[in-house]
Amino acid sequence: MLSCQNYLLLNTIPNPPPVKFQINYDPHHRWVGDDYFGASLCSFVEMFTEFGYQLICCNSHTGVNAFFIKKEFMPLFTDVPVDIKDIYVEPRYHLYTKYGHPPSVKVVELIMGTL
Repeated sequence: MLSCQNYLLLNTIPNPPPVKFQINYDPHHRWVGDDYFGASLCSFVEMFTEFGYQLICCNSHTGVNAFFIKKEFMPLFTDVPVDIKDIYVEPRYHLYTKYGHPPSVKVVELIMGTL
């Protein structure tokens, strides 16, 4: 059963996209196998756009890879949506028994802006 508090909490958590985050560089950071690494798809799109690249797809099976091309080649990809919400594929770590990254509280804190 969902309560008003559940609704309010879920309503404040952004759903990718348009979540933007990246972990800060820390030379002492050691990856512990969780999902606290890298950056969000929106952050990569924003960065690559500055260099003249366009997002064309994400790996539909795993959701962990994004592919970009130079904008000048977009006329060759007329069937590709331009809205990131139509391209985004959430990570599907659960499809693999050998692979995946358990969630990290740090990621949630970073997305919510408390880090």
